[in-house]
Amino acid sequence: MPPSCWRLSVCLLPAIFLMTCGGSALAQDLALGLRAGASSTRFVSDEGWEHRLGAAGGVLLSLGLHDLLALQVEFLVAEAGAHFPGNPDGFPRWPDKDVGLTYLQMPVLARLQLRSMMPGFIRPTAHLGPALSVLVSCNYARQGPDRFLDAPEGEPVSCRSRHPAVRDAGGAVPDIGVPFAQPRAYDVGVVAGAGVEVVVGTSLVTFEARYGRGFLSVDRLGIPAARNEGWLITATWSRLVHSFVP
Repeated sequence: MPPSCWRLSVCLLPAIFLMTCGGSALAQDLALGLRAGASSTRFVSDEGWEHRLGAAGGVLLSLGLHDLLALQVEFLVAEAGAHFPGNPDGFPRWPDKDVGLTYLQMPVLARLQLRSMMPGFIRPTAHLGPALSVLVSCNYARQGPDRFLDAPEGEPVSCRSRHPAVRDAGGAVPDIGVPFAQPRAYDVGVVAGAGVEVVVGTSLVTFEARYGRGFLSVDRLGIPAARNEGWLITATWSRLVHSFVP
C-alpha cells in the first residue's frame, strides 16, 4: 500500500469504527478523564538526532460506541524535540544542539475496551488514531558559537529569534535555510498504544505506553527532512459522567 493510502486509512479509522458500530449498538456512556505522563522524543532524519525527555498532560473525553469500542478525544499539552550530540574533538567539529518543542495535541482515537468480555478489575486496552498538533513554542540551544544568533552558550532561545528577518530587524532574508528558524506551525501524525485499566470504585485508572509519529517535517527550511517520533508513558484517571439508554 502506498504511504499516502496508509496515512489516509489510519486517519479515517475512528470514523469507520463510528459508522460500523453505531448501527449495531448505541452510545452507552460518556466519561471524562485526566492524563499525565513522561515522553522520550526525537527527530527522524539522516542527521542522527537522539532522544530528549519531556512531559505531557491534559484531559480526555471518551464516548462508548459498542461493548468493545469507544471513540476517545484528547486535548494534551505535549513536549517534543530532540538532542544532537556534539563532536568537539573530531573533524569536522560540530556542537551539541538541543531543540525543545511544545505542542497542543488533539488525538482522535478508536479505543478497544474489553469490559463486557473481561469483567474483572484489571483489563487490557489498546488505541489507534490520528493526531493533530499545533505548535505552541520552539526553543533552540547549542554549546558553542551560533553564527545565526548572539546568545550565551547553551542558553535556550526562541527558534523564531534565529530567523534573519528578526535578527537583523527587518533586513533582507538570505537564500539559506537557518536550522529551526522557521519551525512548522502544526503537525499531523498517528499514535498507537496499549496498556491496562484498573477499576477503582466508580473510576478507572489506566496505565499505557504510546508510540507517535509525525508525517510532516518539523523544520520548514533548515532541516526539511526531520519528523517527530516518540514514546509516551502515561497514567490516566477517568470517571463516568453520563449513561445513555439504548
